[in-house]
Amino acid sequence: MTTMSTKKMLRAAGLALALMAGAAQAEQLAVIAHPSTKAAGISTDALAQIYLDKAKSLPDGTPAEPIDQPEGTPQREKFYLDVTSKDERALKSYWSKRMFTGKGKPPQVLPNDREVKEYVARTPGAIGYVNGGAVDGSVKILLILP
Repeated sequence: MTTMSTKKMLRAAGLALALMAGAAQAEQLAVIAHPSTKAAGISTDALAQIYLDKAKSLPDGTPAEPIDQPEGTPQREKFYLDVTSKDERALKSYWSKRMFTGKGKPPQVLPNDREVKEYVARTPGAIGYVNGGAVDGSVKILLILP
């Protein structure tokens, strides 16, 4: 094998690994918060309490404003199953009861990862979830859901 073909193989292998790592990161969900949030992380239990409107603040005491993804998106389905163990049907039933009794309202919904990230980046107390590949330095990661 020549030196040139070995270099090409190594370069191709490196590219393949980078693509696989990027794909794995994109499959993960990142729970993000405004960068000023002092909390170093959040548990799934605390997150469930916030997203089910049973808690009003982040672990650092900052008032929490949860931001949701649209119904039917893979991000939303994964998030609610992993964090609350509720599927879309159970979630709809939960919110119907809460709103009917005046005990709460569901989080604000934004249309996609980009808009969730941008809103969280500019809104103190905001918390959201996006595909891991959408995260950049404009937000703070509180939790990664594999």
